[in-house]
Amino acid sequence: MTDQLNRENPSKTFLEITAQQLTQLENLLELAKTIGSSEQLALAGLLAARPGESIAVAGLLPQLPARTKNNLSRHFRQLEKAGFIQIQEWQAPKTGQEPEPSLVTFNPNYARQAQGMIAALRHVITLDTDETKPLVMDERAATLKRFMKDGKLVGMPVQVKRQQYILEEVAKTFEPGIRYTEREVDAILKPIYEDYCTLRRSLVDFKYLHRAGGIYWKENPGLAPV
Repeated sequence: MTDQLNRENPSKTFLEITAQQLTQLENLLELAKTIGSSEQLALAGLLAARPGESIAVAGLLPQLPARTKNNLSRHFRQLEKAGFIQIQEWQAPKTGQEPEPSLVTFNPNYARQAQGMIAALRHVITLDTDETKPLVMDERAATLKRFMKDGKLVGMPVQVKRQQYILEEVAKTFEPGIRYTEREVDAILKPIYEDYCTLRRSLVDFKYLHRAGGIYWKENPGLAPV
């Protein structure tokens, strides 16, 4: 059948794969869509070495670069959403702050194939050539067109990079340097997205908004924070 298709379409190549290979390919593509940063892949690789084991987040910190530590809560949420880990316990770093993951477990169902998949994706994601750079703006425009209709968010993309496009656009509704209460932030976000609480947390996780003592603000690049 493949030879016949190749003769009818000489400019195209057709490949026969088994059902098992198709499943592996779908899993790889799902992983690529869900985990969009080299930091998350590095963290997933670290956890994959200890499948099924309850891992204290505090014990991981010495093995992580500073950049990963600063966004650790967001990375864990993304990995849990993808099914790679289960967050077993949450703990607030300080009184008044939102809880962060303190104990996690890597899903043993991913243990066999995760190491190779993660290594391959880390290599792909770290590639940065002049040929791929012009696609960034096109991808951003396509993401906004698909997920935002008339200023409202109709859904949240799975891929982290596309989530950032959405959050960057939503953050434009906040004035730099202005202090907002949580109620004021929610009032702004409610007309934009039904799950405004998750949207608010994501804005903070990705540092489009900052939070301290129940007050939120967007940094003004031209002014020092007060």
